[in-house]
Formats: sequence, structure tokens, C-alpha cells
Amino acid sequence: MRIGIVVFDYRTNTFAADSGTVPLRSIGDFDARSVLGLDPRAIPADSELIPLLILPPTAGGPLTPSSFDALLGSLDQAIQAHRPLDALVLIGSGITLADGSSGELALARFCRARYPDLLLGAYFDQTAQFPPDLLTLTPLVTGPLTWPSRDRPLRLVRLLSVLHAWHEGRIEPVALHLPVAALLPLAAQRTDCAPLDWLPIALSELETEPAVLFVTLFAGFPYADVEFAGTRLVAVTNRRLADTSERFSALLDAFRRLLPRLSQPQLTIEEALHAAMRDSERRTVILDTGDAPEAGAPGEGTAALWAALDLGSHATLIFGIVDPEAVVLAHSAGLGATVELELGGKRDHRHGYPIPVRGTVRGLRSEATTIKSPRYPGLPIEAGPSAWLELEGRHQARVHVIVTSRPAPFADLRLARALGFDPDRASCIVAKSALDILLSEDVRRFENIVPALTPGITSADLAFFDFRNVPRPMWPLDEL
Repeated sequence: MRIGIVVFDYRTNTFAADSGTVPLRSIGDFDARSVLGLDPRAIPADSELIPLLILPPTAGGPLTPSSFDALLGSLDQAIQAHRPLDALVLIGSGITLADGSSGELALARFCRARYPDLLLGAYFDQTAQFPPDLLTLTPLVTGPLTWPSRDRPLRLVRLLSVLHAWHEGRIEPVALHLPVAALLPLAAQRTDCAPLDWLPIALSELETEPAVLFVTLFAGFPYADVEFAGTRLVAVTNRRLADTSERFSALLDAFRRLLPRLSQPQLTIEEALHAAMRDSERRTVILDTGDAPEAGAPGEGTAALWAALDLGSHATLIFGIVDPEAVVLAHSAGLGATVELELGGKRDHRHGYPIPVRGTVRGLRSEATTIKSPRYPGLPIEAGPSAWLELEGRHQARVHVIVTSRPAPFADLRLARALGFDPDRASCIVAKSALDILLSEDVRRFENIVPALTPGITSADLAFFDFRNVPRPMWPLDEL
């Protein structure tokens, strides 16, 4: 069985300032098993994975028709070049097109119309804004049980096995879709701690039923203002649904009762930094949730930097701020030079304003630094020119900042080390991330992980946004 693999990992934030103008880069032939982290021994022996196209993990505004048409054209060429194929696996993260429709749904319609004989399976992130109409094109849809998603390789292997059984006629998958009118901030979707730590176990138990193939709760992407927004449970069974539908509903009822505990982080960035300073014996990672590049934010927000400088937060690393102008100035000044410049906030004032700072250039990197993608360990990502600045704060504080020329995932601290900064020196790291950084082996060694409320287009305070398209009522925008 020849199975084509397509990865369209583009989280769409409809509130992004660059809406409709996002430059995209796709990759053709790639090592599917390496990129997806699959164990070759676990893949069905008579299955061949054919890499077709990957859109590397990124985020931004809705895609223009021309951008999406170019992606479809590249995919069509790849399918033609690798025929014959028996099936196609789409791995998506929730693409929204300029007209507010789903990119994955459009892709599936394209494939169903042009290649009607291909079996189609789909895997979505838990944070994907899942389009329920996709189930009319394929019933075989699944996702992770855990978030952060450390079980994706296992889930993909299971998907391949089910797809294989479907191809051989041993099963006939059908799907059930149960919606929940709720938008969840990304930091509230964690299943590695309360109150959702019970969810992976409950989903796994449902999948032990003989007729059940997959049960997935898609918590959704709260920064996609679309008509199909909200949380959804998707259950895939073999030929029948009635025997288990009541148990699916009971799980959702338990989930709904927890909604009041799944709102915004309890601490502001100032409060989180205060707590880290008081408890300096425990190493802390603070999540700058409002300016998370992996969710479409520009990464140039200054709220955390302002708070750290003002509070005199010692041994703190801000990781990082996107400011290509500051990187150029640091490189022009050279290692060891004292610089005075305005940092951050130059593109989008929803994330703060430029801050006048003074400090020392401690590290420079002009060539590309290869770092790991948080969601695809086998996919290298190159961070552009960057700098490490040691800034002067109040109370003689020295706040360290990694400044980059473009957004980069901060799921590992390789870039900091490449600049000469030893992360072990920092008792507190403030990371521009809502969730993906929790996949980092480096970060998991920290004793304390604290989501903090900061301004921006990935803010956990959903009252910050002017939602116009989501169905109403919708929690927490409305009382349910």
C-alpha cells in the first residue's frame, strides 16, 4: 500500500496584522518517518510512505487565494509524480483562507474531486480549528490524546494501521461529531496537569471499545474567528455508533463542567515575575502567552521586557524579541560594545511599544543556527541573524535578552547556547510561547512553568478580541 504524506502545518490567526499576505515556503521530497518521528518498526510492513509536500510549522494571517492555489498546484504535481498511490494522509493544524473557510477542507475537496479513488485520512493537532464538514469527505479523522502532543508518532502509526485495514476492506469507518460551544486559551488546553489531566485516560478507555477506532477532542484554536469555531469531539467507529454515543456525551458533559476552570492565566506578567523572584531556588519558565509566534503573533512584544527591567528581575532571560533593526545595530557595534537602542514594538503596537534600553552586546550570530522544530523533531529550522544583549534594569539588575531577526520557535535553547549564553545561569526564562515550548526537553527540566497574561493577538484573555464570525453563544464570550 502506497500512502502519500502531506503536512500543512500553518496555524492561522485571523487577528494577525499580516492577514492575507503571508509568504509561505513548501518542501517537496522529505524523509516522512524522520520528520514525523515514526518508528519504522511500527509502520505496517507492507505500507510505503511517499513524502509529497510539507509546509513547515509556522503561523500568521489567513492565506490569500493565490498562496493557497500555489500550494494545491504543488501538491497536484507531487501526486502526479508519485503515482500510483492508494491513500493520502493529510496532517493539518487549522488553515483559514481569506474568505474564512477551512484550507484543509478545501484541500480534501480538491483531492476527492481530482483523485476519487484515493482513500483519505487526516490528522489534526488538538489546537486545530477542526471543520466538521470534512467528515463528509472522509470519516477517518484523528488527533492526539495529549497536549502538548507527545503521542503524535504513536497516533500516526495507529492511523496508518487503520487506513491499511480500510484499504483491505476489513473495516468500514464512520464518524460522529459532537460540538462544544467553547473557545479555550491555548495554555488552558494542557493535559499534563489539572484540570484536564484525566482527559487522555478517558479518551484511551473509550478507544478500548471493540467498535471504536479513534476518539479525539479538538479543543480548537481560539484566535480563528470563523463560523466553525469551537471545541469538538470526533469519534470514529467501525460500521456503528449507537453503542458508544452515550459515553461520548458523558465525557463531554464532564468537560463542560470544567469550563470555568479553563479560562485565562491567573497571573499577570508582573505577578509571575514577582513570584519567580521570591522563589529563586526553583527555576521557572514564564510563558508570554499574548505574543506567541507559534500562534501567529509577531514575537516583538515588550510587556515582559518592561516588567523585568522595571522590577529589577535578576538572572532573567527574555527568550526572545523579534527586532531585525536591533540585531543589525548590535552586529554593527560588535561584541562587548555598549549600545543604546529602542527594542521591540516597532511593527504592531498591540504587543507594546519600543522600549529605550542600554546594555552590552554579549553574543552575536550572523550565520543561520539550526534548531529543532517543536512539533517535528526531524525537521530542522534555521534561525536568522541574532544577538544576546545584557540590559541594565532598575536596582542594578542585568536582564538578558535574545534578539532575533525573525520569529523562531523557542522549543529548545540551542540558539541561546549558540550565542554563548548558558541557560543554566538563568533562574527564570520568559519565553514567547503559549504552549509549544512545553515540548522542549530543556524546558521540562525547569521545576515551575507559569503561563502569564500579556497583551497581544494570542492573549489568553479572549475579551481582548472583536469576534464577528464565531457562532454565538460561545463560552467564555457568553454565558452558557
